[in-house]
Amino acid sequence: MGLNPVETLKAERDRFVAFAFAAADLLLEVDGQGIVKFGTGALGGLKEKGSLVGKPFSALIAESDRGYVAELLEGLVSEERLVPARIKLDGAAGRPLYALMGACRLPGTKHSYVSLTMSARFQASAGDAQDENGLLDKNGFINAAQRMLGYGGSTGVDQKLTLLVVDGLATLRHRKDEPSIDRFLNELSSYLRGISVGGEAAGKLSGDSFGVVHAPNIDGAAMERRIQEMIDKDVGSDAGVGVKSFSMGLEAEGLNDDDATRALVYAVRRFAAGEHDSFNIASLASGAQSILQETLPRVKQLRDTIEKRTFDIVFQPIIDMNANKVHHFEALSRLVGMATPGEMIAFAEDIGMVFDFDLAVVQKVLENLNDQARSGWYPMVAVNVSARSLESNLFIDGLSRVTQPFGERSRQVMFEITETANITNFKRANQVIQRLRNSGHKVCLDDVGAGGTSFESLYGLKVDFAKIDGKCVRNAAEDDRHLNILKSIVSVCQDLKIDIVEPGLCCLG
Repeated sequence: MGLNPVETLKAERDRFVAFAFAAADLLLEVDGQGIVKFGTGALGGLKEKGSLVGKPFSALIAESDRGYVAELLEGLVSEERLVPARIKLDGAAGRPLYALMGACRLPGTKHSYVSLTMSARFQASAGDAQDENGLLDKNGFINAAQRMLGYGGSTGVDQKLTLLVVDGLATLRHRKDEPSIDRFLNELSSYLRGISVGGEAAGKLSGDSFGVVHAPNIDGAAMERRIQEMIDKDVGSDAGVGVKSFSMGLEAEGLNDDDATRALVYAVRRFAAGEHDSFNIASLASGAQSILQETLPRVKQLRDTIEKRTFDIVFQPIIDMNANKVHHFEALSRLVGMATPGEMIAFAEDIGMVFDFDLAVVQKVLENLNDQARSGWYPMVAVNVSARSLESNLFIDGLSRVTQPFGERSRQVMFEITETANITNFKRANQVIQRLRNSGHKVCLDDVGAGGTSFESLYGLKVDFAKIDGKCVRNAAEDDRHLNILKSIVSVCQDLKIDIVEPGLCCLG
């Protein structure tokens, strides 16, 4: 027997309520004046206790996020859904609670329907470096921009990155009227966070420069007008403070979305790193644009080099110092029509493409070893691996795909760990090294005794061989201090049962 109309409506209501609570802990209806008209569910740990109905919605929000949340709700239009954003709630005992806020506005009403979801994941991710107004610092913003732009490219959602300079803000800070400046900065931060993707892609690059990743329908001129209104209201139209923005998209001919994102973020990083006193309205568009235009062809050239294998490999003999004979060969990259290998690899690391290059070298070395095997020669060959590759699951997964077709031949490949000074997590790097060793690969630590490779690397990374830096050996022959350092290195290696090798004098093509 079917349901009558009333029962059908109740079933529909219950179904939608169930859907809502499947994704949220607390559901609220907030009117146009910001007052809670209806609330159901629970969110433990809030400072505000008892029924929320009749209370300002802002009472639930941590003070630093109230302006930001107001921007999010004010920006809602009829039938629009807010992309869930992480916000700070006013928690008990003065501790903020992090929650994910979603919202929508139904046709014909100014009421907002808000969902709040609590999760340990949000608490754990809340450690991003932020200033007192909730903006990310420079590095945090660059990392967030790369995530957001990369996500947008992979899903076909266009996004833009905008740089802003509030010219004169640094000078204005010397004025006595600090509250007006603080008020402006709070409003500016709330606005930028409110228009950013997920509320988590706005940051401060310097004292008067900012960045935001946002939807493409947000017009740069409108953004400037809104910020200028804040300036005029908070610090005065006669303060001599102006705002300029410059937007950059992912349109890059000949590059895929991932590489275009890398180029864009690299340009921002370069621009932010070099701004200092020259980072102002006059330099904003020209500086960022020139860096981006310089970066795009370099990225394309690097991608072509990797995919078309337009690099050569030469082999340098590495000597076993104890046996005084060739121990293995080191594969060295020689590039066609590009900068030196060191400069190119440094750029590949900065742009996030060094994993791809390292894998391309491994594949080319394996192909060469196949050719050598036909003539009955089976040398061991070391391939340099960037310290950054060691910290990447993508590299390890890609390495398995590259080596698998070569079977036992792949065991002739050793891995030489370079630039250990760049290792930020020795425990993680060592786990990867042990995975390589357990797969049948020997591992060598490069340039031991050079400034970048310290005793910390010898103790922190369990390897098979250590290659002594050539300069360290030459200095030891001329200076007792360097000789003592070399003796210490040899002693540590002996204690750790690490064999010592050094470069030979010739390269084989």
